[in-house]
Amino acid sequence: MKLINSILSITIISTIISSMAISAEESARSARFIVEFNKQLSAEKIQQLIKANSDIIKISSFDNIKSDYFSRLYNVDLKISNGPQNNIRTIRNISGVVNVEEVFEFEPFSIIPNRSSDIHYSNDPLTIYQWGLFNHGQIIQYDVDDIHYEQVAGDEKTDIGVKKIFSTMGKNSDKKIVVAILDSGIDIDHSDIKNNILKNDIECENGKLPFNPLADNDQNGYSGDCMGWNFTSKKEGGDNLVYDDDGHGTHLAGIIAAEANNNLGITSIAKNIKVLPVKVLYKKDQNNKATLALSDRLAKGILYAIKMKADIINLSLGWPKSLETKYLNESINLALSSGIIIVAAAGNNNSSEPVYPCALDGVACVGSISNDGKISRFSNYGGSVDLLAPGDNILSTYPEKLNPLAFSVEGYEIKSGTSQAAPFISAMLGVLKASLEDATNSELFARLALSSSPAASGKKFSIDGLPNLEQALTLSAQPMVRPILKHAQYINYSKANGNFSFTLPIKNYWAIEKNIVVSIKLNSPHLILSKSNFNIDSLSSGEVTTLEVNGQITNTSISNKVAAEITISSSSNNKRTYYNHLTITRTLDLAADHDLVTFQLPISAKKSEFLSTITNKFSNTTSPEYYLEEYSPEGMEIAIFRLQNDSYAKLAPSISIPNAKKLISILKVDINYDGNDDYFVGSLVKTEKEQYLLYSFYNNNLSPLFSEKLSHWKFTPETVFIDLKTLWFIPFTTAQLGKVALPAFLAKGKVPLLDKNPNSFLVDARNNIPHIYYLAPEIDNGSVVLKTRIFDNYKFIKMATRELDTDWDEELYLHYVLPQSRSDYQAGILRAIFSSGENLAQNFYIVPINTSSKYKFELLDSSLGDLANNYVYPTINITRSSIDLTGLTVFIGFQRDDIATHLALDLANSSLNFPFQQVQSYRRDHLVGFLASFRKENIYHSFWQSRDELIYHSLNSNGKEHTSSVPINRFSFLPGNIFQELYSPVTVNILGETRPALYIDSTQINSKHIYITTIDENQDLVSPAKFNLEIPSQCIAKNPVMWGARNDYAYALLCKDQEQIRLILLPLKIDND
Repeated sequence: MKLINSILSITIISTIISSMAISAEESARSARFIVEFNKQLSAEKIQQLIKANSDIIKISSFDNIKSDYFSRLYNVDLKISNGPQNNIRTIRNISGVVNVEEVFEFEPFSIIPNRSSDIHYSNDPLTIYQWGLFNHGQIIQYDVDDIHYEQVAGDEKTDIGVKKIFSTMGKNSDKKIVVAILDSGIDIDHSDIKNNILKNDIECENGKLPFNPLADNDQNGYSGDCMGWNFTSKKEGGDNLVYDDDGHGTHLAGIIAAEANNNLGITSIAKNIKVLPVKVLYKKDQNNKATLALSDRLAKGILYAIKMKADIINLSLGWPKSLETKYLNESINLALSSGIIIVAAAGNNNSSEPVYPCALDGVACVGSISNDGKISRFSNYGGSVDLLAPGDNILSTYPEKLNPLAFSVEGYEIKSGTSQAAPFISAMLGVLKASLEDATNSELFARLALSSSPAASGKKFSIDGLPNLEQALTLSAQPMVRPILKHAQYINYSKANGNFSFTLPIKNYWAIEKNIVVSIKLNSPHLILSKSNFNIDSLSSGEVTTLEVNGQITNTSISNKVAAEITISSSSNNKRTYYNHLTITRTLDLAADHDLVTFQLPISAKKSEFLSTITNKFSNTTSPEYYLEEYSPEGMEIAIFRLQNDSYAKLAPSISIPNAKKLISILKVDINYDGNDDYFVGSLVKTEKEQYLLYSFYNNNLSPLFSEKLSHWKFTPETVFIDLKTLWFIPFTTAQLGKVALPAFLAKGKVPLLDKNPNSFLVDARNNIPHIYYLAPEIDNGSVVLKTRIFDNYKFIKMATRELDTDWDEELYLHYVLPQSRSDYQAGILRAIFSSGENLAQNFYIVPINTSSKYKFELLDSSLGDLANNYVYPTINITRSSIDLTGLTVFIGFQRDDIATHLALDLANSSLNFPFQQVQSYRRDHLVGFLASFRKENIYHSFWQSRDELIYHSLNSNGKEHTSSVPINRFSFLPGNIFQELYSPVTVNILGETRPALYIDSTQINSKHIYITTIDENQDLVSPAKFNLEIPSQCIAKNPVMWGARNDYAYALLCKDQEQIRLILLPLKIDND
């Protein structure tokens, strides 16, 4: 039997998408919140609340488990209003409400291939591939791309240590251990695991699932839960159908509980373990949306595991810090206090950022180790990761009705991830718990940790390594004192005095220890500890003491990441050093920090969260402007806030647009070319008779730019909509309006009616290809109506054919419209790049586009590279006196997953220069995007992101290159900006020198952090501690803005001060501390 080859892709614990839980009855019109009241509600009180609040659809108990907290916790379903914040305000106004939390969606995804070798330990034929149990140097083959692969040979010492004891395991104990698997369900009929599924016999019918059960025989609230419960059902409360429609949960179940020596498939070590299916995930593309969102399902699933008296809960999933909820944490705490062991996966993002629930105290956090003994490339690492286990290319069970992708035997599949590592630890803990019935959970964990082999891969580390089960079973009682580094992830300092403090819990997991010395070292000369050595007289089994660590930061321009070493020694001659990565964060003191610029905004606190920044299309502003949109049955009103005489004022009058239902865009641009910026407002208007887009124009004083009627231009899309990402402007002159800037943009679509070739033989010949569209005004009965037009119509093609002397059938193809520079805008042109010919005979031309119908084709020297399949990015030009956001362009081409090209366009001589290839040193670390381009004097600076890293590259005019990289922080590798850091190009002023930088919004991962990454004097990436902000709870971060005469950038925060709102600006500037 041979493994089929397949493409290596990225393993992910889970992808989380924030959403409201939608009830079955009100799915299109309701949102669910989890609400904690100050006391349990009576049925009468619930009805009173519903009658008193017309927005409330339903109030129901979260769960019937006996607990003070959960008895006061309720699901509250509301009619959808204007966003979740309005809903939350509605609930908070209810008497007795203590806390309100949203619910969140998560979805799993995991695919990885494998190859293994040939040794048997049982009569199960596929054990030869199970290197995690029996490593005999099996070879794993990784496909790098379609034609390249790598092979990694296994290290025979890298498995869980059961080779010598496998045949005798479980024979000396009759105790059955229950492991609840909260995941996508389990194939309970799978031939290799069906005998190890926990059966709740009182709820079964002849040992099988009852059909449409009505009675709840064991009174646990779940009728017919013969073999677990399905919390993803459309039925309210769920149902008993735990079948796995994804394969993830069944894969975990096989690692824990595949039946041994049944002459079938794989084996496992869990001869005393039964698994409890708790279905909380479902297939991502499933049409039947669950009644409950996943945060609900997880909390209820954990409570169900408690009721079912599970010994261990396996959570091969996770969520970022930004999605922590009190009710989910409380359910975990209740499970831990009930004596249940919780094992969780560390995450698959090659990051040291904490992932929850792994980062919670008491949860055993598991990273992945590969067959060669190294921490897996994808695995998260750091001080939150307790143990390692096999997780790379793991063969296990798979639903027999689903088709495996990476293995050739039906019912089995190869997957990789910390999702696969966690159940190995769950299984080992199950074996220990069954064999050592008097051992505490703390002792069981200590046995695994003490038996483990340390593992490290370069800068990656974990607290302990891969356990050896044989050793864990035979260890004698001994102390195990170690730090709980989950509490020590951040150093929060005050800018006013540089002081910082953090706590460091120290726990003894097993036998008593005395005369303990804890030494702490921070690897930076600019972080001075007031005390680095701590003495602890003794710690008994399970005892925790917490150290208070204080110090001072003396230079805030240092990196916000610092390595820490914690060395623990004791009277029993145990000495060990533990490592951790700490993040230095600045705590803002809004009253004392002298580098903050503060303004009061004339806006209420309730409305401030909807305040947005106005984009200035071409001008660098010295202060930001903001707007607030509000809606009524009559239409939309927009308030503008501008800095005037050193304070912010609300401009009068406000902009009112009747019947407007949605704001599309608001920009500042000089529409009438008088040298003053105007407001360009796009909105969606809907009346009883029609619906259309409306573009409205106002001058700097908010008066209509033209007459009242001529200042509103009606547009009904004919072929395409405006693409705001490629929106530029080009002048057009009419008798009534004079010279005005018309919207122009690149889009793929049909030829407008007014630009169709009258030759019927050629009709629609250029449909569904890229065109340069513009919106031309026509005045009809005193009103302006916009018509869709294109520049590159049949007349343009005819002229180009004549100008270039090409054959009539030789295609002229539009590739790009270059980002419009300020000077080109003022000159009234767009620059486009066309090509004619094919392959080696293909020529590229720069064509200035204008409304004069006179075009010049400038041949572009493209000898340095192919321009046919590139992406165009604007380049920020850093000059000695200012920052020019427009005017330079680079072309980025992705040739292969690990190779990209860079070319800069020089308009002065129509040539390409500054060529280089961005080549990944580790080929499986694929490039996933280009982030920003800067030019400063004779150096081009570029920022890229790969799967694992943020990459900086510089190239000067002499061809000298430099590259620097740092780990990237994201919660998943799926496309899009969900749960990853968001990047915006900015600049930072360090000791008078302007440097390229990225503003990084980490709030999707860390909830309350923003920071910048720039380059140091050696052109290596650094994130200065000064700008790693822990956003105060009363503040929200807005987009960075330009501030001051030099157009430096600044952070912008909106902060609530009682009922007033302050705009806080922090200029991105570092002077001598």
